[in-house]
Amino acid sequence: MKLFWKQFFSISVLIAVSLVLLGNVILQVTFVTNVTHERESDEKELWLFRYSLEASFEALPDKYPVGESTAVDIVKNIYENVDGGQDYIRIWRSDGFLLYENRSLAEEKWGIKINVGEGATRIRKVGERHYVESVILLEIDSGTIAVEKFRDIEYVYEIQQKILQIYIVVLGAMILLSFPVAALISRSITKPVRDLNILTNRLAKGDYDSRAKVRGSDEFAELTRHFNKMADNLQDNIIKLENFTGAFAHEMRTPLTSIIGYSEMLLTMDMPESDRITCAGYINSQGKRLEKLSNKMLELSGIAHDEIRFEEINVMDLFEAVDEIVSFSLSKKCVTLKKSAKAGVIYGDRDLVITFLSNLIDNARKAVGQGGVIELNAEEIKYGRCQQTFQGSDSIDCAGDGDNCKKADCTIITVRDDGIGIDDDEVKRITEAFYMVDKSRSRKEGGAGLGLALCEEIIKLHKWQWNIQSIKGVGTQIEIIIPEVRHET
Repeated sequence: MKLFWKQFFSISVLIAVSLVLLGNVILQVTFVTNVTHERESDEKELWLFRYSLEASFEALPDKYPVGESTAVDIVKNIYENVDGGQDYIRIWRSDGFLLYENRSLAEEKWGIKINVGEGATRIRKVGERHYVESVILLEIDSGTIAVEKFRDIEYVYEIQQKILQIYIVVLGAMILLSFPVAALISRSITKPVRDLNILTNRLAKGDYDSRAKVRGSDEFAELTRHFNKMADNLQDNIIKLENFTGAFAHEMRTPLTSIIGYSEMLLTMDMPESDRITCAGYINSQGKRLEKLSNKMLELSGIAHDEIRFEEINVMDLFEAVDEIVSFSLSKKCVTLKKSAKAGVIYGDRDLVITFLSNLIDNARKAVGQGGVIELNAEEIKYGRCQQTFQGSDSIDCAGDGDNCKKADCTIITVRDDGIGIDDDEVKRITEAFYMVDKSRSRKEGGAGLGLALCEEIIKLHKWQWNIQSIKGVGTQIEIIIPEVRHET
């Protein structure tokens, strides 16, 4: 069942049950109140009758005997004057003999046990009608008599029945009206869900530009904002993936074309041994290029899934480890690596940091000429410059807790070369996957255009910052700003 119908039936049932319960409570309270009022009114009349009867007895001459006939006459006279004879009156003798009744109800005497001078009332149904029955026990000279009165209150029940009939009609009308109300409420509640459902369907069909409208500030609005944010991220990632895939296909095409071409030459043409060796050399070099591209791809895709392990890294030991990795490739061009460490330690993942610096130096190697110089330096800077560099980022929050909290300094590692440099508009794109400033030179040097993209990911994982500055024909300088804060993961 759809959410709309669940909401619709739930609201409809809730309204119907609420109306039924509320109506029953009102009807019951009204009825009980009316009946109670009639009974209380009869109790007051009972005690007024008693006082009137006692006053009548006292008004008789002294030593005048109050017998049964006298008592009956006095009772008849009082009731006729009080209610005009509208009520039913019966007078009983103590032995159960009926002394008087103004009209017959064919009902037995109320067998209640009360003391002389006391009275009682109750609601009683006689035949098809309801009465308030009251009785009082009196002492006269000839014995004890019981005066019993029935007052018809059937009109209370008739009014209640009419109210009930009206209530049933009104209840039915209210329940019918509740259906469109429930439909409107359900539609309003489920509209954000329907919008998200439509948006999801569009996204599934490839319409990544669609977004849901945010209405209000409730949970559905928050869900819509998060969904739109997810859609934005999804669109960005898809665009990046499309660009990445296109660039990757382009990079794969060139070496594969060479490999296929030279292999066909070897298979179909008769050629001297020296030419065969040349073709095999081309195939081998392009195969190695594909191998490097594959390794870089694996490294780039795997780095985001690896758990980063922060540890204390001695800067000079780090530089020595990097030097061992890059020394062979630098020696081919007689490039000199100058190291200077004016900082003690940094915190990070040692293997990733080594990969990061090795890629930077390898890029610098491709940019410098024969006999060029690459500088690898590290120095500590104070909190002020560090704070300006990170522009309020929480990466440089306190290095301790509570009273031990202190503002952190930073370490800057600089990689500088005297190579050909890069134009300003190129600097903004060099961290894109497969982007190469000089494609012919990069391919000649064995590059795949993934080194700086890999460095960008490592920077993000460590929550560091870096700045790339380059001047065409002068060289390039890259600064990595590292706060003295451990980021536990």
